[in-house]
Amino acid sequence: MGSRGPSPKSRQYLQLIGSHRASSRGDKPIAQGKPKCPTWLGPSAKRAWKRIVGELTRLGVVGSADADILTAYCQAVEELEHATTTLTQEGRFCRGPKGGLSAHPAVSQQRSAMRAIATLSNALGLNPLARQRLEVPPPEDETPDPFEQLLGDEDTICEFRPGTQASPPSSRGWRSDRI
Repeated sequence: MGSRGPSPKSRQYLQLIGSHRASSRGDKPIAQGKPKCPTWLGPSAKRAWKRIVGELTRLGVVGSADADILTAYCQAVEELEHATTTLTQEGRFCRGPKGGLSAHPAVSQQRSAMRAIATLSNALGLNPLARQRLEVPPPEDETPDPFEQLLGDEDTICEFRPGTQASPPSSRGWRSDRI
């Protein structure tokens, strides 16, 4: 079941709209350390571990304390792969003890693994909606913003003064002053 009510707004959004709640919403503690992959995980679970832990560590949202939930997620990924491979080889139906067709046991294993992946990916921020709830600091980007380049110098203030004449006739009433 999902969380009740609308999803919380990020601190950056609250600052952008000028809300007083932006200052009261403290920074979340940053995860410390990189979790270690358990040696007993299977090969496909280890591949999932490397893929996910690398990305989450880069974002700074996973630490060594998150090893158990990451292990559960990777184990569910391996179970899903195993069940899907079994179903591909043996088919989705099998003969029961009385000769009738019934669903292959791997079907329920596959569905169970899918549910576990969906639940755990929500907790880890591995789907778009869950990533929206994470307050990940934006990456330091050195590329200039095209909108800021369009506006030009940031020390220029444009204000509207009724009854004044600006230099271009199309911008009547607008005046640009330098700070």
